[in-house]
Amino acid sequence: MELGLGVTKEQYKLLPNDCEDVCLSVNHTEILCGHCLPGYGTLVNGGGLRCHKCSSKDAKYHWVFYLFTEFFPIFVFFIIVVMFNVKATSGQANSFVFFAQVLTSVFKIDGDGVIPLDSITNHAEALKSVYVILYDIWNQNFFQPLLPSFCLSSSITTLQILSTGYLTALFPLLLVMGFSLMAWAHGRGFMLVVYLSYPFQKLFAKYGKIWNLQNSLVNAFATFILLSYTKFTLVSFVVLKNVPIYNSTNVVKRVLYYDGTINYFGSRHVPYIIASTVALVTFVALPPIILISPSLILLAKKASKRLYCRYTHSFPRFLASGPLVSQFLNVFRGCYKDGTG
Repeated sequence: MELGLGVTKEQYKLLPNDCEDVCLSVNHTEILCGHCLPGYGTLVNGGGLRCHKCSSKDAKYHWVFYLFTEFFPIFVFFIIVVMFNVKATSGQANSFVFFAQVLTSVFKIDGDGVIPLDSITNHAEALKSVYVILYDIWNQNFFQPLLPSFCLSSSITTLQILSTGYLTALFPLLLVMGFSLMAWAHGRGFMLVVYLSYPFQKLFAKYGKIWNLQNSLVNAFATFILLSYTKFTLVSFVVLKNVPIYNSTNVVKRVLYYDGTINYFGSRHVPYIIASTVALVTFVALPPIILISPSLILLAKKASKRLYCRYTHSFPRFLASGPLVSQFLNVFRGCYKDGTG
C-alpha cells in the first residue's frame, strides 16, 4: 500500500512504500491504519481508539454494559439537575464548566507526555484518573478511567464509534423534552400520564411549594445545552477531519483522518456530512443566535433612531419573547444587563 508523503508542521516526510507492518503492529489495517484487523474491534470507554480482539459471543453483554455505563449516569445526573434545580449557567459555575471542558477536550494533564508526571509522583496514572473523573463529568463522560475498555463489535468502525458522541450529547436534551411533555400532559389531565405519575404525587405535593418544576426544567434545558455544546462541536469536526494522500509531490485524494478508505465528500462520507451539518446548524450555531438576537434587535432599533429612519423588521416569530423564551434567555444572562429589560 503506497501512502506517499506524510505532512508535518515543518516539512514533508517520505513514508515507506509498504506501511502494512506499521499497521499490523497495532492490530490495524487499510489506508492510514483506519480499520481494525478481521476479528478485532475498536475499544470504547477511553480505550484510545485502539483495536482489540473482539468476540462475537460477548457482543450482547458488551452492548448492555455500554448502554448502562454511557447513558444511566447521564439519567442520574439529569434527575439531580431537575430535583435540585442545578443551574450551570450562573457566572461562577459557567466559568468552571468552561474550564473543565477545555481542560479535558484540548489537552491532557500531562500535556501528552510533555510534563513528566512520573518524576513528580509514583502514582501518575492514578493522578490522571482522578483529574479526568472530576473534570470530564462536564463533558458527559462519567467514570471512564474506572471502567474496563471493551469493544462492541468487529464490524463497527472507528468513525462510527466516534459518532456515538452525538447520542451522548443528545440524550439529556431528549430527557428534558420528554419530561416537559409529560408535565404538560399531566397538567391537562391525560389519564395515562396521570396514572403513571400517581406514585410520585405525594412527593410533588410535599415539595411542590418550594420546587418550581417549570423553572427546574428550563434551567435543566439550559444546563444540558451548555454541557452538550462542546461534545456536538468536537464530534462534528472530528468526523469531518480530512487529510491529503500524496503521490510523490501531488495530492492524489483527500480522505477522512480516522478512516482512510472513505474519500472526503465521497458517497460514503455523505451520512457523516449530513449528521455533522445538522448538529452544527441546530445545536452549535442556533443557540448563540437565539441568545444574541434580542441584543441585535435592540441595537438595530437604537441605530435606526440615531439615523432618523424607521425600524421595520419585526422580531422573528420563533424567537418571540414569550414567557418561556424570556425565561430561557434570562438563565444565560444571569445578573448581566444588556438593556433589554
